[in-house]
Amino acid sequence: MEPGLERWAYGALWAALAGSLALRAARRALGPGRGLVLPLALLAGLQSLCRACLPLPLGLALAAAAACLLLWRASPRRLLPVASRAVLVTGLHSAFAGCDSGFGQATAQHLDAMGFRVFASVLDPQGPGAQELRRSCSPSLTLLQMDLTKPEDIKHVLQHIQAHTNSTGDLPFPCLAAYGTSKAALSLLMDTFRSELQPWGVKVSLVLPGYYKTGTTCNPAFWNQQKQRLVASLPQELLQAYGEDYVEEINRQFIQFMKVAAEDLSAVVNSITDGLLAANPAVRYYPGQGLGLMYFIHRYLPYFVQDLFLKGFFINPKLPRALRQGDHNDTKAA
Repeated sequence: MEPGLERWAYGALWAALAGSLALRAARRALGPGRGLVLPLALLAGLQSLCRACLPLPLGLALAAAAACLLLWRASPRRLLPVASRAVLVTGLHSAFAGCDSGFGQATAQHLDAMGFRVFASVLDPQGPGAQELRRSCSPSLTLLQMDLTKPEDIKHVLQHIQAHTNSTGDLPFPCLAAYGTSKAALSLLMDTFRSELQPWGVKVSLVLPGYYKTGTTCNPAFWNQQKQRLVASLPQELLQAYGEDYVEEINRQFIQFMKVAAEDLSAVVNSITDGLLAANPAVRYYPGQGLGLMYFIHRYLPYFVQDLFLKGFFINPKLPRALRQGDHNDTKAA
């Protein structure tokens, strides 16, 4: 194949790509420019490989397919108008959090600023979290007292919303069995809802955030208090088998891990907003650095790789006292 023809063919591909990007930018139908740097660099690298290793027709076809994929990813998701939409925001991280702090409060503020009619559940309508929402949000925001563990609260809130509107995880984190179980159950429930509600035109998305600093969960005093409650409530035989130093080490690792928690909640809030307004929302959102990789490892790689990853980057429990040879022998002698 003549080098001149090859240069002309690939040059025409880049010209067509540049023209498409410029046209979309003029129509303001293009995502952030900084997000295009890496895809364009990868496309240039792929083109070099195609030119070096493949005949012109096959290489050009592969490069053109990659360019089409880049254009598709560069286009912002089509969002539905906010119009007069209403949304109920409950505790997004914990049943006991509500919109008093964390994800719930940040989401309520963001959606209110976008023009939604927001119903925000709070545990204490007179607490500092509720006062902050009254101060920072528009008069259309409605605060509703609700504890998600109390059915009567839920019923009251639903009745209020119906009267004021037109009605029409799952990663196996070590030492977080109850938390992981609840998230896995929630994930399966949302998958079921998505299937059952699809004929009604209702789309269901699940937001699985990474580790963020919300409420008291990033306060060392909170974890120390949890540790003391756990030690005080454990049966003596179980505490003897594990050892108080085992609990102390787990607590130390939790406190160490919380130091890497992200403070900026905007990625989670943006995922929730996209799920509400996108014409075709994602089934799952993974806001948080490296979270997509974590779920990929969990879903597609062998179990021993999952275990190594979790122990290397999350919590690596020490051996319980009863399984440590020296301590085990001392216990038997006693």
